[in-house]
Amino acid sequence: MEKKVLDALGLELRSKKVIQKPPLPVRATKTATSNPKPDMSAPGGSGTTKATAEPVAEPTAAAMERPTKVTLPKFWPASVEVWFIQCESVFRRCRLTDTMEKFDAIVSSLPPEFTMPVLDILRNHQLYEDPYEAIKNKLVKKHTLSTWKRLDQVERLVLADKEPSTLMAEMAAYLEPANAQGIWFQWQFLKKLPTALQAALSLQEYEDEEHLAAAADKWWDANGQAVIAAAATAAATTARPRRQASESPPRGRNDNRRSDSRRGGDRRQRDKTPARDRGLCWYHRVHGDAATNCRDPCTWSGNEQAAPSRN
Repeated sequence: MEKKVLDALGLELRSKKVIQKPPLPVRATKTATSNPKPDMSAPGGSGTTKATAEPVAEPTAAAMERPTKVTLPKFWPASVEVWFIQCESVFRRCRLTDTMEKFDAIVSSLPPEFTMPVLDILRNHQLYEDPYEAIKNKLVKKHTLSTWKRLDQVERLVLADKEPSTLMAEMAAYLEPANAQGIWFQWQFLKKLPTALQAALSLQEYEDEEHLAAAADKWWDANGQAVIAAAATAAATTARPRRQASESPPRGRNDNRRSDSRRGGDRRQRDKTPARDRGLCWYHRVHGDAATNCRDPCTWSGNEQAAPSRN
């Protein structure tokens, strides 16, 4: 009886097509992210997702070793080109290659009084493809001396208490490389040295400027202090006025005053004639109305009466 009931029930279920199928096996899939993003490039919209995520770039060892603050040398307006060479050496040591980072480093090291020539670049640096090269070219062009000014600077240089090789290097910094060598350059260098050093260096010839500077340094190390002391003594002697042994300025001034007073006293003694007697002849000054003679010139008021008695 039970078998018949079960057969009838199975027949009924098959007729209604509600037979349950076993679940399909699940395939294992690898996903790299927990939040897949829709693939907008697929046709028909966002029906698929990316299986892998984009890798995140990790900082390199060079970037991690780079200092947070770049310290550049002090700005040198006398030779901006040399200053930029020093700055680029710092950039290489700090592994700094980005143009904006180098631009910012230059701007932070530039003194305020030297920013006016590059003010347009500072305000509009975003318009330049390479702002670092733009500010570098502008500063070098602005502070580069003309040929005549550079020659004038070479003429103004003196040895003072520097080593001769330092003086030669300063001279070469103001000149073009082609002019910082040869007989003319050596002659200009020798003219700035003390006479004793010139005489010592002229005893032999030198292969180039480096050998000449080395020989000058060697002599200067042995005799330089004595030359500086002698020059200081000569300068002090020249500045101090020399006084002769027989010279006595205070006594001379008093003597002049005494002689002037004597001369003034003599004039006062000779000038004792009263003002009323001036212009009269000797006879009228001495005898007055009793004078019987008169000599011209005479302003005596009674000359009309005394006139007949004149000789």
